[in-house]
Amino acid sequence: MLVAIHLFGPFRVLVDGVPIDEAQWGRRKSKTLIKLLALQPLRQSSRQMHREELIELLWPGQDSEQGLNSFHKALHAARRALEPGLSAGSSSRFLQMRDQLLTLQSGEISVDVSEFEALAEEALKTGARGRIEAALAIYQGELLPEDLYEDWTAVRREQLRAQKESLLLRLAAVCEASADTGQAIEAYRQLVASNSCNEAAHRGMMRLYAALGQRHLAVEQFRVCKDVLRRELDAEPEPATVKLYERVLAGAGEPPADSLVNSTEATTPATAALSGGKPPRRLWFAVAAILLVGLGALAAYRSLGLAAPVKFIAIMPLSTAADSPDLDYVADGITESVINDLSRLRQVRVMARSTVYLYRAKGLDPMAAAAQMKVHAVLTGTISKRGGNLLVAAELVGVPEGTRLWGKQYELSAKDLMSVPDRIAFEIATSLGVRLSGDDRASLSPRHPADPAAYRLYLQARYYWNQRSKEGYLKSIDLFQAAIARDPEYARAYAGLADSYSFLGRDEAPTPEYMPKARAAVERALAIDDKLGEAHASLAMMTFVYDWNFPAAGREYRRALELDPGYANGHLLYGVFLASQGAFKESQSQLDQAAELDPLAPIIALCRGYPASYQGHVEPAIRAAREALAISPAFPAALEDLMTYFERQGRHEEAMQQAVALLHARAQHELAEAVQVAYRLSGYQTALRTWFEAEEDRAAREYVSPLRIAILAMRVGNLDKAFSWLNRAVEDRNAGLVYLTVDPKYARLRSDPRFSGIAGRVGLKLRTR
Repeated sequence: MLVAIHLFGPFRVLVDGVPIDEAQWGRRKSKTLIKLLALQPLRQSSRQMHREELIELLWPGQDSEQGLNSFHKALHAARRALEPGLSAGSSSRFLQMRDQLLTLQSGEISVDVSEFEALAEEALKTGARGRIEAALAIYQGELLPEDLYEDWTAVRREQLRAQKESLLLRLAAVCEASADTGQAIEAYRQLVASNSCNEAAHRGMMRLYAALGQRHLAVEQFRVCKDVLRRELDAEPEPATVKLYERVLAGAGEPPADSLVNSTEATTPATAALSGGKPPRRLWFAVAAILLVGLGALAAYRSLGLAAPVKFIAIMPLSTAADSPDLDYVADGITESVINDLSRLRQVRVMARSTVYLYRAKGLDPMAAAAQMKVHAVLTGTISKRGGNLLVAAELVGVPEGTRLWGKQYELSAKDLMSVPDRIAFEIATSLGVRLSGDDRASLSPRHPADPAAYRLYLQARYYWNQRSKEGYLKSIDLFQAAIARDPEYARAYAGLADSYSFLGRDEAPTPEYMPKARAAVERALAIDDKLGEAHASLAMMTFVYDWNFPAAGREYRRALELDPGYANGHLLYGVFLASQGAFKESQSQLDQAAELDPLAPIIALCRGYPASYQGHVEPAIRAAREALAISPAFPAALEDLMTYFERQGRHEEAMQQAVALLHARAQHELAEAVQVAYRLSGYQTALRTWFEAEEDRAAREYVSPLRIAILAMRVGNLDKAFSWLNRAVEDRNAGLVYLTVDPKYARLRSDPRFSGIAGRVGLKLRTR
């Protein structure tokens, strides 16, 4: 029988390769007995601790008789977990008592920490790359993250982490010496992730980036280093780091290798003192931190529990009980409010709402979802009823180590409910060590109405708005208006109302019917709270697509992102605006930021291809459209754009496949079949003509976007009809007109004299390629 004890990462014990189930342990202290013994040094083929020492550690508040009784119960449970078939009165092969010493026999037991320490010592002596990598492979996470605040783990955890960092530093040096630059950079990157204040690692990355000719990355690494030293240690970079930075700026060739990196051992305050050198001040800080941990300083534990500074977090949707569907809108509202609040802080990036909800829909465990999103921490929580109150429980957990960073329960009356998102956001920011400015604190202060009923109506309205359908928008309008009726000074309700009107007024209904209502609502929102970033973004979009006042729109977008730098939709809208103005490089940067904040939003994935498309590069645009469809297979905008891209390449069969899928996605199933039949019988142009004529007929009975019909007329070569419908689109102030001069799909209209008149009415200038 072989027993493998894993102390790196979550505690696990495997017997002959089969993990011991949680229920088999019987009681928590039985596991702790094994953990304590496994951490002891190996002496004469066993690990041992005195019984009294164990009782003092595990049951400090009990008298001698109670403690001894508790000890025997825990020992019995531990033996049963390791050897389920052990009969009463039989001796255990693994856990034995000898003269009040509890021993863990090592003959058939392996402990990952011991294996790591032995291999690390050998690897650091020999410098053999294979041994270094083998040792690092054993280190599968921090030591016992579930016992982060226990005194008996703290110092050992720091010792093991220091060994890991020494291995990474040596690995980087070995890789660098063998010209394996990519792996050297990766080793330095992992070292910085483990200890963000390690200047040797920062210098190594700077040096290698410079050697690769990527001076901008070397300069950025210096800025990262300087910022983290000031923030964490209130210190400045060492002279060696500054000198290296100056060499990089001067372009003085490949900088010399760091003597620290090329040494076989990492410098510590102790070794520096023994060699007659004076250790840097921040290294003494590190030693002091370890001592504080050993003494049980809770604040130090919390910071040391993180494998890297938490900068990117995901707020998973609060879960509700199956018998409380009436709480779904409350849970969604709290989730969205926490996301919105934290996204306003520049020091923290927050995964967008649409992405976390997509991961929830996949049914993934929150930690698995967080790992896929590549965030540093994830917030999970529940909401339930307790009598006449609501109970909200939330917990912030580090990724991937599973360390609990913060947690709290709130029992709330209906009146208290509206303040809980701001309280959660504030306490998360505080627990992460974010330094809040006065403006930050103001942005996290409650801005909710005094009337709890107004807040509940707002949450319900946002619930329906997020369905992104005509029916959802109409329902949300009624609810936003009801919230405003309860509290006429509710800025966010006005901003939500503006969003509902503006989205309805783009393709679902005539623009003049809804855009003026949207403008009135957003202006009212800003009159109440002029620091509401989402309202500035809404106003910017109206100013862009409805007023055609491009300079003013640009100012509003920039103001929105200044107030809410983590607003993914704000980066998206500003990126698309910049593309319409021909600022393609700046546009791509904004769209990439939007994708980082909301990687599973199909509209963001799609729009990332626009700068390339507008510059005549079709393949990147096709990839972007396909990425959007991989996220949402029936996404109409992506199907329409992909059809256009295939047309530009003359790939008519593939374009027609997208056209048919688009019509089905719009629930125009009969027309989809008619277009498909026309294509099979008479070809691509006949199919387009069938489509165009059907949409013209429908426009006589109900609203159809005039720009949509104008594009179809252009496709079939009927330019008179195309310009006729374009003129109607201008009168309708259709949102899509702002792309007339940059989008290549309008290219065949631009040589017609009538085009300049249309563009001029929209306020666009003709562009030359």
